[in-house]
Amino acid sequence: MKQAGDLYFNELSLQPFGNQEETKKRILTYSKVLKHCGGLGHKKVRYEYELSALKITENETLSEYCYKNFRTPELNTAINLILTTQKHPYIEDDSIQENRFVEHDYLVETDNDTCFGYGFVTAYIHDSFAIGFHSTVTWNRHCFNIIVDNDRKAPKQVFCISSMEHFDEPSFVKWYVNTYTVSYTKRVGNGVIHLRDDHGKDVLQEFSNRILKEDFVAEIVNSLPFASKANSFIEKILDNGIIHIRLTNTDRGLGLVVRTVSDDILRTTYFAKLLQEKYGC
Repeated sequence: MKQAGDLYFNELSLQPFGNQEETKKRILTYSKVLKHCGGLGHKKVRYEYELSALKITENETLSEYCYKNFRTPELNTAINLILTTQKHPYIEDDSIQENRFVEHDYLVETDNDTCFGYGFVTAYIHDSFAIGFHSTVTWNRHCFNIIVDNDRKAPKQVFCISSMEHFDEPSFVKWYVNTYTVSYTKRVGNGVIHLRDDHGKDVLQEFSNRILKEDFVAEIVNSLPFASKANSFIEKILDNGIIHIRLTNTDRGLGLVVRTVSDDILRTTYFAKLLQEKYGC
């Protein structure tokens, strides 16, 4: 897995242009996506050109819109985030990615059509993902096909995040936790263990002590009811940071409810993956 890096702007999402209210809504939604990506460690978004070259309305560039509305209280934070996270161009000169870009032909499947999408392609060749405006129903989707060298029988996938809901999509979560090392805020202090006074408490206590050495495990919330036929170490992953763990190597199928430092499904899934790899039975 790799550290979080730059993201790539989906320039196709600039159109169709909207009215002033629609444009404001797009900016606010985009900034929420930017902020969440920053929390995951993605600090910069690459554009091919400066924001002054990107039209966001019929009569304004993204740069003009930002500077015109910078002092608007509702938009100030959002605009500041857009301005401070921008980076260009999409591809660095003399890089491996530049070679991949010039040596192959790329098309993106959008709805029932195909087109060239610079942001999509550069996200793909950097093994990253794109982000963009939620400007049309096309961007309700979060996963798109990239056709390389006209090979339509074996399309590649690339993700484009344009709403907060996309971060919770199972296919994106699965891809992300297998691609990136996910950043998180470590537990402060010692974790607490709460277990029922049942058969097998000593086994659960010993296992709880082990996993509490992980700085992303905040608390052992409780024991799970016995489940002798259980066969999955990770039994359940919840979007509030809770993971159900089952010790499948015990006769009665002892289990734990574990609370992590996460408050979203992506990080919780990542922590479950780490627990599975290190402690899975």
